[in-house]
Amino acid sequence: MRVKRKKRSNGEGTIYQRPDGRWAAQITIGYDPSTGKPKRQTFYGKTWAEVNEKITKARYEQQIGAFIEPNKITLGEWLATWLESYKKMKVRPTTYENYEYIIRVHIKPNIGFIPLRQLQASDLQRFSQKC
Repeated sequence: MRVKRKKRSNGEGTIYQRPDGRWAAQITIGYDPSTGKPKRQTFYGKTWAEVNEKITKARYEQQIGAFIEPNKITLGEWLATWLESYKKMKVRPTTYENYEYIIRVHIKPNIGFIPLRQLQASDLQRFSQKC
């Protein structure tokens, strides 16, 4: 028998288990200015804890103004975020400079403009053949 979880407060999002066994979480990320309808973002994971962590992080980023709607972010924007947030303090300065150079000179001019949601394996294949 499933344990009934405590009701979440307004703005905390919704977490539920899908029929395929995976967990999904949805939060409101804003409102469409033309229609006034809420815009929701869905996160998926294998466990309840995993999706809860994802929406907690997204809510925190939304509060500090760092959350970018995934369908709008481009590969170039994501790589800049990745470099600053995930690599800057974990790699040596020369490695960081090399990463920054590769992103700035090779990736951004060629495929950095493509939105992440539209990026396909064929785009990456063409890019790797070009370099």
